[in-house]
Amino acid sequence: MTNFKLVKSAAALALGASVITSAVVVPTDASAASKYKIKSGKLVVAKTGKVAKGFVTYNKLVYKDGKK
Repeated sequence: MTNFKLVKSAAALALGASVITSAVVVPTDASAASKYKIKSGKLVVAKTGKVAKGFVTYNKLVYKDGKK
């Protein structure tokens, strides 16, 4: 009978772990199209109008400090 309790609790633990791990969703940066825009051939932040700093991927192109 003790074996049955052990198997039952192990199965419940495994089921609970699988439910928790399947609920984790990996976020993607699909909002890059709304954050940036092209202005005079440079990549700028849409809200501020300033040149985007660092490396940014926009429309499958990589920009560094606003330049291709």
